[in-house]
Amino acid sequence: MLFRSEGIPFAIRKGDMLADVGSWLGRLNPQTFASLPAGWSVLHVLTALSPSALGQHIASGAVRRKMSRADAQRLVGRQHRSSLPGTDVLRRLTELCRFFKDNGNTLSARQRQRAKNLLDQAQTHLAALAKAKP
Repeated sequence: MLFRSEGIPFAIRKGDMLADVGSWLGRLNPQTFASLPAGWSVLHVLTALSPSALGQHIASGAVRRKMSRADAQRLVGRQHRSSLPGTDVLRRLTELCRFFKDNGNTLSARQRQRAKNLLDQAQTHLAALAKAKP
């Protein structure tokens, strides 16, 4: 599906990714912009980094202007592996939400109901954990 904005066609997914990059850039110190790669797809991969982690990676030279998407993916992959267990869950949930937003209309009624039931189960488990661990 294409989305048209001022006569320029692009996929809704690309629009979502650009919005993610814009939101992430808004949280950064403007002085870091000069060190960031110019490509939006590379920046989108880097959105997985917190502003403080990004600053550390810029200082170490791991994030640089001539960075490729593959370099960014390797860096973010190392970041995720070195972080606390479970921190990847928010990224996965965000991707799942995007999937349903972009593709939910392609699912059958039975598939949508099954997905809803599974999400309800996950919510029940989370609610029980919230009660057990303050």
